[in-house]
Amino acid sequence: MAENKKGYQIKVPVYVSEKMERDNNGAIFPTSNETLIEDAKVLIGAYNSNPNITLTSDKRNKTTTIGIKSIDVEDLFFNSDKCLLLKVTAFKTNLIDGYYQSANEEEKEIRFKERDKICSDTYFFILYPLLNIQAENGLKIDVYWHIFIYEDPSKTNDEMARIARLIMSKIMKAPIKNIKSEKMLADIRKYNLISEVEISLSVIADDDEGVPEYIQNYQFSSKLKKEKKIKLSNMSADDAISAFEDESFTNNYSKRQLRFITHNKRVFSVVQEFKDKISSALEDSFNYSIDVSEEDIKNGNIFKTETIKQNVEGIFTRYMSACADGQ
Repeated sequence: MAENKKGYQIKVPVYVSEKMERDNNGAIFPTSNETLIEDAKVLIGAYNSNPNITLTSDKRNKTTTIGIKSIDVEDLFFNSDKCLLLKVTAFKTNLIDGYYQSANEEEKEIRFKERDKICSDTYFFILYPLLNIQAENGLKIDVYWHIFIYEDPSKTNDEMARIARLIMSKIMKAPIKNIKSEKMLADIRKYNLISEVEISLSVIADDDEGVPEYIQNYQFSSKLKKEKKIKLSNMSADDAISAFEDESFTNNYSKRQLRFITHNKRVFSVVQEFKDKISSALEDSFNYSIDVSEEDIKNGNIFKTETIKQNVEGIFTRYMSACADGQ
């Protein structure tokens, strides 16, 4: 009987940066894929060599802080396309709970202190610059960085995205792009069908129903969180737009999250919160995944440069094909 080997999925979301404008007029080295990658190395090297700067990110309503200790860079080629592979060493600090216990010394515990750090060197990102020449004489060039996040199965998606955003906004000076609703709706209209639609609705409200009588003699606060999740397949573009424009959720819920996933793995994400009015945050990305074995995770093979290249090469080709289609 064949042995069933346990497998995992590594997600590879792809984001695009805000546009950077470059002026080639008088430039000694005209803007190219090569010069942009070399510029990125300089910016990252400056961060690594400055002991007075440590980038950190705090999550709202959480004490734990995540930060970047250092970034190793390596050239990576997908056929003739040159990319930059970033191996990031990051840490968590402001730990007010938990302790370390060795597997060999089960009785020995090391309690975390607030300024202690838990470090990891398996945050991997691939950066690829795409150029768009705006003028016939080639003097004006728009640059967009494309960020492939190679997610470690032991880390949360949120951790990886926070590190990517820090690198792009603070070091590369090219923040990951947020889109406007008009642009999102225009892009959705290009598709006949939306492969998947995910709608999450939630609300947190005061609720004292069912509280025991002996508790009611005390001053207390009781909250109830209500959630509803809806998944749909092959929705028409018109209905997807109607779902986005529908504001009836505000009657019973205070927050809505929408994800529109197209056939080529493009993802339009929307987070809407309702208080006095609806505020929306929108994001455009691509979402891919690859299957890996438990053995490759345990022996660290998934973090070797050649393995990363093999795992991402097909995704890179599909992604570039999607970009070439204007979608």
